[in-house]
Amino acid sequence: MARWRYIGVLIAFILLLLFIILPPVGALTPLGMRTAGVLLFTIALWIFEPVPIGVTCFVTLALWVVVGALTFKDSFAYFGHYINLFLIGSFGIAGSLYSTGAARRYALSMLNLPFVRGRPWMFLIMWLFAASVLSSVTSNTATTVIFVALAIPVIEALGLKKGHTFAAMLLLLIGAAGSIGGNGTPIGTVVNVAGIGLVLNLFKYQMGFLQFSVAGYAVIFTCTILAYFVVRYILRPDVSPLAGVSTTYIQDELKKMGPMALGEKLAWMFLGIAIFFWIIPDPMNYVIPSLYKALNAGQTMNWAVTALLIAFVMCLIPVSWKERKMLLNMRDWWAQTDIGVLSLVAVAMALGDLLPKAELGISASIQGMLGPGLAVLGLIGWLLIIALAMGALTNFMSNTATAVLGISVFAPLSATLGIGNPIAIAFACLMAASMAMWFPPGTTCTAIVFSTGYLSVPYGFKKGGILFIPLTLGACFVGYFVAAAVFPWPI
Repeated sequence: MARWRYIGVLIAFILLLLFIILPPVGALTPLGMRTAGVLLFTIALWIFEPVPIGVTCFVTLALWVVVGALTFKDSFAYFGHYINLFLIGSFGIAGSLYSTGAARRYALSMLNLPFVRGRPWMFLIMWLFAASVLSSVTSNTATTVIFVALAIPVIEALGLKKGHTFAAMLLLLIGAAGSIGGNGTPIGTVVNVAGIGLVLNLFKYQMGFLQFSVAGYAVIFTCTILAYFVVRYILRPDVSPLAGVSTTYIQDELKKMGPMALGEKLAWMFLGIAIFFWIIPDPMNYVIPSLYKALNAGQTMNWAVTALLIAFVMCLIPVSWKERKMLLNMRDWWAQTDIGVLSLVAVAMALGDLLPKAELGISASIQGMLGPGLAVLGLIGWLLIIALAMGALTNFMSNTATAVLGISVFAPLSATLGIGNPIAIAFACLMAASMAMWFPPGTTCTAIVFSTGYLSVPYGFKKGGILFIPLTLGACFVGYFVAAAVFPWPI
């Protein structure tokens, strides 16, 4: 373990002990002090990461039981929250796109479109857009692996050496796409699911799948357009080697894949069915409320119920009788499922219930410390702070942890101070917290692209920073204003 990580462990335990031993400060009650101490302990470990994030979250849930903030039953019941069950099911559904090859065919087909072939700048932007859209419905990591697997042969076919600006930019955009695309839908990234659950616990407000996706895709389109202008007119990589060679490689790869296989068709079909059932309850409630009540759609069409049932059916659908291969098997399903992620979501759910409790005084303390300063800024000032704070933190610690912290602070303050729409503020925190594209440890996406050797850390720091700033600001501002339109407040 690196020395600075040992320092992080020491800081975490000091904070925990101080908040247990010291008398209450400000609006905090004795129980609130102990609860806040566990939270600060957790935040310190999230930042320094001496152990995986998931391990810290397991300990956090246990410590909240020890200090009396939650009962054992309540604390660990968050693992069974419908948000986590939805995640488990959606991991399987989206994973089938990867295991069947459907995602790879999609990537090749997008890059083989007539208006992209032979146009280097269109190729670069379609590269970003195609990866972003795929990342919005499947694992960001899987998307990155697919596009890196496509990029390396293209770079080699062009005869480019490590350090060439086009090769570096191609990899940088893949890392960016994992961050941008995750914003598109609730299943795009765990960050979104954790945020939706936290908003539900804080405000009893259900963010609908369709509304979230409308705002999320507005962010994807905005970031793609911004990236085009930044890459072409500011970063200006040398794209001259691209003409012709990449087109040949992509068309050859499509030919090798042959006609679309049954498994690919079924993977897309079941994803479409799942999205339909995730979307339909909200419009049904508005258009045909009698049918909504008759079907008890709020329960029977819950996201988790739909995800688990569809994943189960996929496990029963054969794609090859000869090989005894099913559309989805448990190995592929659980390969996509991260228990550590589920524990992080559980902590977010618990935090959403703990913060508003008057007997703890945590929310009142946050308001007392930050309220006066933030109250004078106005909405634009808030969004600037959210973009910069979330964007900076997320490149050094877990995206989900960053989003949970941001929503926990800014959304309740927005509601209390009457500044902006608190649900849209939470959405803006999610968008900014997903923009980890600057440093290798930011996400698995950035770690993968930097590990190829074609994207150096100095290049990524300089060029990635120039790309990161406008994209984060664009995602935060566009995300807020579109979310404010689709998520009405007050309800």
